[in-house]
Amino acid sequence: MASVQFLAVLFAHTAIADYRLERIASGLAQPTFVTQAPGDPANIIYYATRITAADGTGGGFSSVKSMGGIFRYDMNSRASTKIMDLSYRSLVGDEGLVGFAFSPDFNTPGAPGYQKLYVSSSEYNGSFDIAPTERVEEYTANGSNGIVPVDVWGHAIVSQLLLQYNNVNTGQNHTVNWIGFDPTAAALPIGSPERNYLYISAGDGDIGGNAQSRPEQKANSVLGKVLRVDVNVADHGDAYSNDPNKNFAIPSTNPIPLWNSSHSGTQQLTGTHINYSGGSPSSANYTPALGEIFFTGTRNTFRMSIDRQTGDYWMGDVGENTREEVNFLKAGTYDGSQPPVDFGYAQREGTTATSSALAVANSSGATTVQWNLSGGGNMIVNSANPIREGDHSTTNTNDHPLAGRSSYIGGYVYRGPITELQGQYFYADFVNSNIFALSDFDRDTALSSYSGTNFNQNPTTHLAALGTRTTVATSNINSLWNTLIVDPADPTYTSTLGSAFGIGRVVSFGEGNAGNLYVIDMGGTRGDPNFSSDYPNAGKGQIFMLVPVLPGDYNDNGIVDTADFTVWRDHLGTTFALPNEVSGTTPGAVTIEDYNAWKARFGNSLAGAGSDSAAVPEPSSAILLLLACMGLRCFAFHSISRDSRTLVGR
Repeated sequence: MASVQFLAVLFAHTAIADYRLERIASGLAQPTFVTQAPGDPANIIYYATRITAADGTGGGFSSVKSMGGIFRYDMNSRASTKIMDLSYRSLVGDEGLVGFAFSPDFNTPGAPGYQKLYVSSSEYNGSFDIAPTERVEEYTANGSNGIVPVDVWGHAIVSQLLLQYNNVNTGQNHTVNWIGFDPTAAALPIGSPERNYLYISAGDGDIGGNAQSRPEQKANSVLGKVLRVDVNVADHGDAYSNDPNKNFAIPSTNPIPLWNSSHSGTQQLTGTHINYSGGSPSSANYTPALGEIFFTGTRNTFRMSIDRQTGDYWMGDVGENTREEVNFLKAGTYDGSQPPVDFGYAQREGTTATSSALAVANSSGATTVQWNLSGGGNMIVNSANPIREGDHSTTNTNDHPLAGRSSYIGGYVYRGPITELQGQYFYADFVNSNIFALSDFDRDTALSSYSGTNFNQNPTTHLAALGTRTTVATSNINSLWNTLIVDPADPTYTSTLGSAFGIGRVVSFGEGNAGNLYVIDMGGTRGDPNFSSDYPNAGKGQIFMLVPVLPGDYNDNGIVDTADFTVWRDHLGTTFALPNEVSGTTPGAVTIEDYNAWKARFGNSLAGAGSDSAAVPEPSSAILLLLACMGLRCFAFHSISRDSRTLVGR
């Protein structure tokens, strides 16, 4: 009976993922971001490092380091070229080279954005008692390799300082974060103003402090916001011509100028009003209303993205004490009837009201924000809640354990070549080596249905739970994405390396021009959630790329046909490494599982390959007998092993 049960399992169809994670770069010095330049060849990417490789050992939050640079990387040759070096600047804490973005017109000669790239960085000013300097700068590359020229001191030449400010309360964290252009603007004609609109996520620059000191909902501060600026000052003017720290135009379609142009003189937005539950002042007005504000009420949106197909906004906001957030806003929400959307912090952290116990003393816990109007009136607007959130308790929902720490990293909606992943939003937990996929979220869900007191909480976890979330990677080496990892250039990179193998600290995702998704591992040891591992030593960082594969294509010619059956048959029962053998089969062994994978995809091909319409061959009776005998021996071995474990009391 046992042998019959085994054979039933043996010949059952096995589900196979039609993709894998290829490690495309390794040995990096705390990589922070990766992207492609518009118009570049498919094999060329760019990545940034937070620190210099020369800093070597001695990572950690309080360790002063030299800032890193940006590298041009050929995925075919695995050769890198440093195109910009910021090592003359120092960093500590969350500081460093945080993000960068290429103009949509980077490879368009004659366009205002030709050869322009934009960099966000945070610089240590020599003392923990001095606030760091946050910058967004424009640089102009030179030549085919895109190298940024330097001055006589070896410093990268800044074409234009777009934004500079200092953190509040001398905090060395929650710096300027992600910057990027709307990928949907690439479809607009060259010269369209939208091709010049740069989004800037600015952290709140603070840790701790009472509600009065928090800048997130104050309309006169850029901190704790998402901003949108027009970088084409030459053609569109400088909105702050008397301020050397702000050099940009303000898009007329930003929510504040759009509102003001759609309403009468007495209905202009002038600022926000915040009430406090204690302390001084008990309430205050914050003016003027800065036209560059796109969203308010964000704590530390370290990574966000814009869906290249729909233009929707997706954000991962890092919580302080109790909640991690995934925030969403549908494209086209701003039509002149909506002030800047507020995401609630510091009055609320996710769907939870903040309080003294949650490190925000004097918070009212309001689910609304008040905008003052020029005629003396005001307007109360519901704050938007996260569509998904995670908890800082012992369990972050019921599918992955935590030890009281968590940090959500926003990702991307997948729009690449892997069919089964289309439309899923991928994001991560930096601390716990977790990667999540969010599906079945209806982008047409009304903003009002997840704003104010509409929390959409799961009745068991009491966490916001719109859409369906699955966990594709954890610290467990056997979690799905860890089992899909290969390094075509390094056959020694396998699970036998233990904790040195797999995805450790996901600091960011990246997206290529064709929608390919990259995963950036800063280098932390997989499964180590301790604070001391947040900033690992140089040389441990790595970048992965989701790559479509064709299971069953055992001669690796892009077609699943009868020739692949021959390869399988000739190596059955051996330890031959079949090409395109992925998760769901027995690694390092040619078995009936590999036949099932081949049979299920017979006739399939990758783009550009032909197909074979011949009938699907079935294993001969001799092969089936061989497999059955192999299976019976395997079953007997496992039965004996199981009985032995019972005898020793395990």
